[in-house]
Amino acid sequence: MADETATTHSNIAQRSPWHWPKRILAAVFIFLFLLILLGFAAYIWLDSKHGHQFITAQIEGQEFENGMKITIGKLQGSIYDELEIQDLAIADPKGVFVRVPQAKLDWSPFALLNSHVAIDSLTAKTAHVLRLPEFRDVPDNGDPILPNIDIDIGRLSVEQIDIAQAVTGQRHIASLSGTAKIADRRAQITLDAKATTLRDMAGGDILKLNLDAVPDDNKFDVDAQLAAPAGGLFASLTGITEPLQLSLSGKGDWSKWTGRLTGLSGGAQIADIDIAGRESRFNLSGHVRAGSLLSGQTAQLFEPKTYITLRADLNERQAALYGGIANANFAAGTDGLVDFGNNVFRDLDLFVRVKRPSVLAANISGDNVQFRALLNGNWAQPVAAYNLQAARLAFDQMAVEGLSASGETRIKGDRIIIPVSARAKRIAGLNKAAGELLTMCGFRATLPMPTTGYCPIT
Repeated sequence: MADETATTHSNIAQRSPWHWPKRILAAVFIFLFLLILLGFAAYIWLDSKHGHQFITAQIEGQEFENGMKITIGKLQGSIYDELEIQDLAIADPKGVFVRVPQAKLDWSPFALLNSHVAIDSLTAKTAHVLRLPEFRDVPDNGDPILPNIDIDIGRLSVEQIDIAQAVTGQRHIASLSGTAKIADRRAQITLDAKATTLRDMAGGDILKLNLDAVPDDNKFDVDAQLAAPAGGLFASLTGITEPLQLSLSGKGDWSKWTGRLTGLSGGAQIADIDIAGRESRFNLSGHVRAGSLLSGQTAQLFEPKTYITLRADLNERQAALYGGIANANFAAGTDGLVDFGNNVFRDLDLFVRVKRPSVLAANISGDNVQFRALLNGNWAQPVAAYNLQAARLAFDQMAVEGLSASGETRIKGDRIIIPVSARAKRIAGLNKAAGELLTMCGFRATLPMPTTGYCPIT
């Protein structure tokens, strides 16, 4: 009996207070080991043939809200560094509009965990642009237009871009190369694009960009050049008939920077704008002759010279704008905030004074015609409180004198709702009886208009 009691006490003594915690700790270590083993197995499997097929299926299963889809014929190589993508196609709701037979990607995918796209090189020998895309309209959900992600591309190259006749009306061959480093405190971009001239193919376009903006190193240099001959790729895309040359250059640092934008079209100057930067404030002053690039009534509106004076204070993806443009036909100004981080207007005041209404249409005339609007809210659906004033506004023989109209427009679905509250001292040009009645008159109405196209007032 005494021996049994001693044995019991001995067993109890051998069971330390840490007995169960040790078991739990051991179980945790085993679970973590199995988890690591499973992760390692998934890592190996994803880079296998079946893993590549799984990744391809996931990519092809994604359909963007605007209707864009991406398909991949086959993945070869390693998804963790040097990857070869075969038969890449990009489609809109009407079908494929870009095909890339083979692209090579050398990258570091795990950098994505730190919101960093790290690409050593992205190259393709050929790419085919079959037509311009036609995506579905997508309502703005307020997402920032500038993504909060760092991008590094050591080498970007497409040796031959075959642009089909459906894009511009004639076939073009182009090439593209460049590099990029984009982060919160850095923007370094080089781009070199060319359109090849062949015996039966128009080209000769050259686009070069060198941007070196690194605030931490107090560097801010930019040099951009566009040379677009008549009948070339740029001319075919824009409809411009004259040869065009644009140049933007500037040097300095973030405390003091000076630059200049110049342009020639058909040998005549179309732009000469000085740009000055002091800390985060930029000032633009100069003139343009945009009428030579336009046609019809729009061209007349901007002739002969349009003068520009604009100030922009930049701060944390926001721009406070002040200034405007003016010529012999009209004057327009702005004062307010544009928020690129949230895609919204904040008390953005727009003002237009029409000096020569006849440039809008031959049958319109008027005196002291002024329009003002205050924009707030999302870019896609802003609220605009407007006011129209005119001492006299005439259409053919009928004239409205002492006109004052105001309201607050809103966008609902695919329609712009324009409430109108208007008053006029007199409506002239009618027969004598009606003219005597139509003095000190007013009206209220709501005009529904589509966001695109034309809709008669209902």
